[in-house]
Amino acid sequence: MCGIVGYSGKNPFDIDKIHKLILCNETRGGDATGMLSQGEVIKKAEDAVKFLSKNIIIPENKFIAHCRAGTVGNKADDNNAHPFVYNKIATVHNGTLKAEYDLAKIVGWIRSDYSVDSQVLAKIISEGKQIEGFKALDGAAALIWAHVDSPSTIFCYRNADRPLFRGIVEGEGMYLSSLEESLVIIGCTSIKEIKTHCIYQIEDGEIKSSTAITIPTKKTVSNNYNYGNGYENFDKGDWIKCVTYSAGLTVGDWYPVVDTRGARVYIINNNGKEEDYSSYFFRSPSSHFRVNGFSFFMQELDDENAPFQKGDIVAIKKIEYANDVIYGSNIKDQSKVWKIPIAFCRPVELLEEPEIIGAVRKIIKEREMSQAELDNYLELSENLFVQAKSTIEQLELIKESLENVCTSLDTAVLIKPEEIQPELEKICNDLVSIIEDIPESSIELSDDELRAHVLE
Repeated sequence: MCGIVGYSGKNPFDIDKIHKLILCNETRGGDATGMLSQGEVIKKAEDAVKFLSKNIIIPENKFIAHCRAGTVGNKADDNNAHPFVYNKIATVHNGTLKAEYDLAKIVGWIRSDYSVDSQVLAKIISEGKQIEGFKALDGAAALIWAHVDSPSTIFCYRNADRPLFRGIVEGEGMYLSSLEESLVIIGCTSIKEIKTHCIYQIEDGEIKSSTAITIPTKKTVSNNYNYGNGYENFDKGDWIKCVTYSAGLTVGDWYPVVDTRGARVYIINNNGKEEDYSSYFFRSPSSHFRVNGFSFFMQELDDENAPFQKGDIVAIKKIEYANDVIYGSNIKDQSKVWKIPIAFCRPVELLEEPEIIGAVRKIIKEREMSQAELDNYLELSENLFVQAKSTIEQLELIKESLENVCTSLDTAVLIKPEEIQPELEKICNDLVSIIEDIPESSIELSDDELRAHVLE
């Protein structure tokens, strides 16, 4: 939950009113504060009181601000605060998305391209693909955005999961806020809630245009839905929610129905391919499991006596295909067998994430260790610890020796390479002078004798 603020008017906003709106919206989020002011984005991971004490707001004909309650991404990172700017479009977002990685595909992004879900919406808007994005959006959203160089034009949109209100102050313009009562406090009249699924363009304090968006119908389906003839309940343009595992899909995400030809259901999967998923959506989910296999237990339980909790691994002992239930025991303690609805589990063998599969296999292997193997493992660990401790002691001695060497070097006379060249040239010149001063009548010296003199 966050708070957003906006303004558009023929005249500049009242600074006191803007301060009050921001401070009121801090009740919806105090992790970070940011604004678009004078064409510049200023944001900081701090509450509104600290932010306003450090930043001067200059009245103008356009303004947007955000008070963040961090849910996705590092709360302490200033870069994760709003507004987000792409292609000179600044956007603030109140809400949390459920499957932003699917939305990201609209602009060709992958998970590493963003750290906060709101960035995906900001990028979509900046590329003019907001209608496509809002149709595919799964989650909560109320947004205000504006071009950084626009004199007084802002845009806004919301769905039913987040509030956004507008109000008029005569002689100034239109103020927007997530809190209706905050608009009352600053003296607004004609206070109304922004209509859902409608993009508003507000210029000089007036609504210049509105674009209604038709959101596709979404129908929740589980794998045991109507057993084989569930496709009759769907039409092209509907959206199906994946409730239990299906290859190429993600549990909990929504997928568009692109065709129902031949009494089948075709949807676009995570790889962007159109495929027939009738056999996945309309067959017993128990067909995904096998006896002597393993599954994750996905359900939160309040029962302290239950042998399973969320995240435990279930060893499957028996399957009742007709009732979509399995009988399994906790791999930590297989002494108790429990009857479990299929909906509570997810088969390990069908997980797509290789790192999860590897982790599960490691856990299973560790659980099946014999006591002798476990004792050997612990003994090896202890030996490694002793070796590491000995190595650390040796490193300390080496460190002490190096410190002594460094102390000695501090008092030594060191000649740099660039200082040697002049000295060599001086020696050569002296040798030339000595040779020139030797009389011609001097006794000739042998090479060895000359070398001895030079050395002297």
